[in-house]
Amino acid sequence: MTASAQVDAALAGVREQAKLEQGVALRAARRAAYGEFLGQIEMVRMALDRAVDVSEQAAEAFMDRHESATPTPDWPATRTRMEESVDALWFRHSALRLYVDDRIADEAETLIRVAREAADTFHYVTYAVHEDHDPTPHYALIREKVAHLKVGTRAWAASAAASLEEPLP
Repeated sequence: MTASAQVDAALAGVREQAKLEQGVALRAARRAAYGEFLGQIEMVRMALDRAVDVSEQAAEAFMDRHESATPTPDWPATRTRMEESVDALWFRHSALRLYVDDRIADEAETLIRVAREAADTFHYVTYAVHEDHDPTPHYALIREKVAHLKVGTRAWAASAAASLEEPLP
């Protein structure tokens, strides 16, 4: 009887240790997923800021001199980097969904949609420039979306950090 109780106690200890190690691994995976998403959303924000600056220079050059559609050599590459960084957010989001609860994943998706809306507004900028309209309102909308993205990212990061302190299910 005593041997059986010792075996049961040892097994319970092993199970508890395994559960604790699993919790540590899960927290580490969540922390990594949070960090990767946060890093990517910050890259998107920087890419959007850069795209606004370069696009404004390209638009000004085009409208002043009616040059080709891409008078600034940086604009095509800048736009490509911006688009790729926004697209990469969806991949980070997919990985995030594996490790976090729905609330945090949904908040992250909202940020992605704001970033996508900002990036898509550049189509309106291009149209305005080529039709000799003022692109300024479109730039203002992009800047507004970027500001919203910055505030939303801070709130999301705070939620993510707080969730790491919550007990695991």
